[in-house]
Amino acid sequence: MNKTGSLVLPRFGQKFFGLLMGAPLLLWQAIFFLFPITYIVILSFYTVEFFQIQSELSLSSWIHIYSADFFWSAFGRSLLGASVAVILINLVAFPCSYFIGIHCKPLTRKILTGIMLVPFFTNYVIRAYSWRNMLGEEGVVNFILAVVGLGPFTMTNNLFGTVVGYATLALPLVLLLQVFALSFVDRRLIEASYNLGASGVRTLFKVIIPSARVGLILALAFSFVLTFGDFVSPTFIGGNRPPVLSTLLVDQIRAGNHWPRASVVAITMFSFLFAVVASALWLAYRRGGR
Repeated sequence: MNKTGSLVLPRFGQKFFGLLMGAPLLLWQAIFFLFPITYIVILSFYTVEFFQIQSELSLSSWIHIYSADFFWSAFGRSLLGASVAVILINLVAFPCSYFIGIHCKPLTRKILTGIMLVPFFTNYVIRAYSWRNMLGEEGVVNFILAVVGLGPFTMTNNLFGTVVGYATLALPLVLLLQVFALSFVDRRLIEASYNLGASGVRTLFKVIIPSARVGLILALAFSFVLTFGDFVSPTFIGGNRPPVLSTLLVDQIRAGNHWPRASVVAITMFSFLFAVVASALWLAYRRGGR
């Protein structure tokens, strides 16, 4: 016991207690993350003959996928679609997040944050199907445009429809992350900036955004992860024409039950997204300049 009469565990006991508390999370990660990833890596070296997986180890699946033009084309489309969607989503979300996180009172902020959780109550597939119907040539959007003498426009089975689906998936999460990041900005820094004669725009770029840097970068990273690996929007709204990596992965299984080639695509996607997240974390938590 210490001077205040509180019970203090010895150093070994503290480490054991911390390990015991973290054991469920470690076990969860091992069962549902490490083991499946390890299995996929091993499976990628198997071969397929007559639609049956053979345990003979080979690099044939890796060579076939990495030497195929359709794979790199799908990778480029996935990167383009995700990048465009992430930029648009974060730019569209920031004004709303800025108003809620900086200018709203705490009670109002809590109410609006609760409203932003509502989209998560509806299944993403249902929302994607809804957008497909609304963006169709005879959908609501083209009907409204026809009233003012525009259209009809083809907004499905293309990149535009895919990006709209990506926004449906990632925009609510980006809003929440940005609001949380901006709401924790020290108001005294903002007041000091105004007192020193800085304009609103200068305060935004010199004080607010640097102070909320971690949350804003994480919003960018997580939205990219969600959109780059999404399967629903490219399939149901984008029409899978031409395919992206997520749909290409499924096509490898449907065409010949080729799980090893699908595993190569999956490992490539995972490795690339891991590098993106690691880079984002480094950028978010690295020490600033002068």
